[in-house]
Amino acid sequence: MQGKGSGGGLVFGFLIVGAFLAIGIFALGDAGFFRWLWLGFNSLFAIGMTAATIWAYRNRNRSIRVRGNRSEVQVAVLRDGEVLKDEHMPRLGTIDLRSYNTGHVNNDPRIRIELVGEKHLLTIAKWYPASQAAEPIAELRAKLPA
Repeated sequence: MQGKGSGGGLVFGFLIVGAFLAIGIFALGDAGFFRWLWLGFNSLFAIGMTAATIWAYRNRNRSIRVRGNRSEVQVAVLRDGEVLKDEHMPRLGTIDLRSYNTGHVNNDPRIRIELVGEKHLLTIAKWYPASQAAEPIAELRAKLPA
């Protein structure tokens, strides 16, 4: 499972926030407290957008691999074939795959996908589009050991 984003949307957003910051710096010369309020809020937006861009860049090309045998289930998070995180869930009891709604983005429902064991819980996806989730869930169910 991999996430995709829009670089054009980020560029447009940075241009808009930059324009609002420029208005605050140059056009609102002697506006007093309002100018500082304007600059403060727009700076917070710029910081938030920068953090979101860094987070999206660090999470690019990630995928999840699930393997299982009679004694455990292994969940590995990969980026470009390199293992970033490797977790093991012992098969003390039954392991099941659970998915449930977590919210909406533009009227598109999002779900969380988790592997649930007797004493363990591993989150596979936190905010996955429900319209695209049938195939990954079926693939994960097929990879779980019987």
